[in-house]
Amino acid sequence: CPPTVSSYVELDVSGTVAVVPTAMAVWIDTEGDGVLDIIIGNSGATDGAIYVMGLTSTSCAGNAAICLTGTVTTITASTSGFTGVCTSGGGSACLFGSSLAVVGDIDGDFVPDLAVGAEGDDCGGTDRGAVWILIMDVTSVRSNVRICSSSAGMPSGLIATDGSNFGSSVSGAGDINGDGIPDIIIGSPKELAVTTTWKE
Repeated sequence: CPPTVSSYVELDVSGTVAVVPTAMAVWIDTEGDGVLDIIIGNSGATDGAIYVMGLTSTSCAGNAAICLTGTVTTITASTSGFTGVCTSGGGSACLFGSSLAVVGDIDGDFVPDLAVGAEGDDCGGTDRGAVWILIMDVTSVRSNVRICSSSAGMPSGLIATDGSNFGSSVSGAGDINGDGIPDIIIGSPKELAVTTTWKE
C-alpha cells in the first residue's frame, strides 16, 4: 500500500524570528537534549539570513511531540562568524537563504557544513546568483567560500546570463568523484543555454 503520514507537528516560527521561511534543513542537536534542531533561510531579510533554531520534545504546548525552544542564532553578513559579502545593487537583493542544504563534513571536524543559495547575488552580472559554502561550528561559521561566476573554480562563462538565479536550489550529492569531499548540485533555472532554451 502507498505510504501515509502517521503524525505531524506544525512549527510556527513567526513568533520567534518574525520571518517567512524560504528554505529549511534539519541540523544537528545543538543543545544536547537528544532532539535534532533546524536551520531556516529567509531570503527577504535585507540581503538574507539563516537561523539556527532549537527544538525540544519536553514541555510543548498541547502535548505536541516537538516544539521550538526559543533559542535562535542568526547568521547573516558580519554575524556569527560569517564574513561573506554579497554583491547587490544591479537587480534584487542578494537573497541569501533562498535555498539551503546540509552537505556533509567538508573539513573533517565532525560538524556538518552548509551550502546556502543567494540567487540574487550580482557576482559576474545582475542577479546571476551565488552559493555560499559555510564551514560550520555548532551554531557559528568558521569560514566561508562563495561559488559564483568565474569564482571558486567555476568555469568561465558557465553562468553567463544576467538573471540566471544560480543558487535558487541546492542539494548535497554525496562524494561523487571519490575524493573524500562532499559534492553539491546547484540549480540555475533561468540560465540561457541557447537562444530560447533554458537549462536547470
